[in-house]
Amino acid sequence: MVSGLQVPVSDAAHSLASVAVGATAGAAPGKFANHALAREGHEARLDHRSLAAQGITDREPEPHLGREQTAMLRRGEPSELGAKVIELRDYRESLGEVEREIGKTRGQIIDLQRAREAREQRMEALLERTAISAFIRARSASVASTSTAKS
Repeated sequence: MVSGLQVPVSDAAHSLASVAVGATAGAAPGKFANHALAREGHEARLDHRSLAAQGITDREPEPHLGREQTAMLRRGEPSELGAKVIELRDYRESLGEVEREIGKTRGQIIDLQRAREAREQRMEALLERTAISAFIRARSASVASTSTAKS
């Protein structure tokens, strides 16, 4: 019997082994959180795997603080590990701001490119209309001079 529930020994052993190995320890909370995110219409998802396992190589993993270190951090008590976590979070926030500015700048560049293309199209249309008008005037003048010469 495990926690007042009657569970076959093989299932209990399997469950404990899975938790000990970590096969469900990180995945299960993420599964519930992802279900809640999906239910609320969010596209973001949690992934319990390490950054390396996810293929993320451009980000340093944040050290795990644990209960005691987290409590110290919340109370404002200094610790070397807490300082490293705060520094890493500040860096990520700064990096995020820079990435957002880069995104805005790329958007502005694209907008300028579109404006230039639209201006070039207007200029081509204007040149075409001007050329057509010049052709019509020249043709009219030619027809008029031919008519005058015949009379």
